[in-house]
Amino acid sequence: MHIKKISLSQVVAWLTMLTVFVLPWQTIYIVSQSRIEGFVWTYGTHGFYLSQCLVWITAILFLFWYVAKQGCGTLQKELLRFAHPKVKVLCLLFVLYIMCSPFWAVYPTLSLQYSVYMLGAILLACVVISGPASLQQLFYTFCVSATTQSLFGIWQTTQQEVLASTMLGIAEKLPQHAGVSVVVAEGIGRWLRAYGAFPHPNIFGGYMCTALILSVAYYVYVGLPRRGVVKTLVYSLWGVLFLGLWVSFSRAALLAFVAWFVCFGMYLALYTNKTKRFLQVYVKSFIVFFCCTVYCLVVFFPQVYERVSITAVYEMRSISERVSGYQQWFTILPPYMWFGTGPGGYTAAMQINSPGLPGWVYQPVHNVFLLMLAELGIVGVLIACIVCFLLIVTMLRFSGLDSVQKRNTLVCIFVLPICAIGLFDHYLFSSHAGILIVAVYIGMLIYCAKNCPQFVHFYCNNTRQTRGLELDKKK
Repeated sequence: MHIKKISLSQVVAWLTMLTVFVLPWQTIYIVSQSRIEGFVWTYGTHGFYLSQCLVWITAILFLFWYVAKQGCGTLQKELLRFAHPKVKVLCLLFVLYIMCSPFWAVYPTLSLQYSVYMLGAILLACVVISGPASLQQLFYTFCVSATTQSLFGIWQTTQQEVLASTMLGIAEKLPQHAGVSVVVAEGIGRWLRAYGAFPHPNIFGGYMCTALILSVAYYVYVGLPRRGVVKTLVYSLWGVLFLGLWVSFSRAALLAFVAWFVCFGMYLALYTNKTKRFLQVYVKSFIVFFCCTVYCLVVFFPQVYERVSITAVYEMRSISERVSGYQQWFTILPPYMWFGTGPGGYTAAMQINSPGLPGWVYQPVHNVFLLMLAELGIVGVLIACIVCFLLIVTMLRFSGLDSVQKRNTLVCIFVLPICAIGLFDHYLFSSHAGILIVAVYIGMLIYCAKNCPQFVHFYCNNTRQTRGLELDKKK
């Protein structure tokens, strides 16, 4: 009996896809859990996530595979092939800064844990960008995972409960439980928002948002499948993902996707030919989203009205709590302005500033950029901003696109959703799942710019001829 030999590249590819698939599941081994005034301090939990372990196993095997395939010198060149020379030094400096931050952090062990989270996310992005897993494999894995989560969230909405599972890292949640995320409206009482497998509906909504963006962008590029059954599956995929976004009732995620979809459509209308393929994908995706929106507005009208109404009691309390969080940020920041509280140390600094409050009160400020400034300090944020700026600039130069305006606009459109969510929430930086979502999303976008120039050329050139030539070369 002949047994097919499995190569290291196949192992790394499958591990990468497995990591992307299990990203939403919060399976965790809890080492210690802190309590304040009898309440669990969520952000003070020490533990190891299953996805985190997979990230590090994948990263280590990826390095072995890459060194064996191309050599250490080529590895360094390939990973940063389109980067400004200064980026290499600044990237290492930023990683060093993150790993050294526990030495001056408010809560050293907690900062060490979050530093490992961030380093793991950086490694995962590198694996996605340069690993053996293809863009198609990563896309299908991400979509299958997101579809599973969306169906899970829709089921939670219909049943109005989240079943507990220790193995999957899910706690039981019912509308009547204190501390769960609900929509309170007249006639329906407390309505449980969909969680999926995430610790909060907002993270679930952000995950649905990124999945929808990648899905629509991918099929605008490759075109709709010719087979009718597969086409129906694509439309169904969009509908399921968009319904999942709706039942999360995350205003920031929904606003981010709508803003991206409108800006993306305007970009295609201005800078590309109105081809049949364009009409098939974008227009029909609009029809799917419009029908889902009408359905949700009819079925969930009280919940939607409550979420958009600034005069609703529950929403007014939510807004006041966020405003109070912004005000508290100004009192916490000064002692940690230059080097920060350390990653994950913001809530620990809150306890020093305002002791004696219940554990659930100690939450990060609902703004990623303010939170980064507080935890990394001016020094850390400055290094991160310079790295991002130089990386984007040099990546765009490497792409060789014909118009600076077009390529810059395209990048801004795809960065827009992350920035929009970051302005109104903190989980993209404070949550392990949120950090990995950003890593996978950014990694897949850079993968397209780096390894699939025809993907970008299609959006930035006015003719279909360039795209056809690129595809012929690929074949």
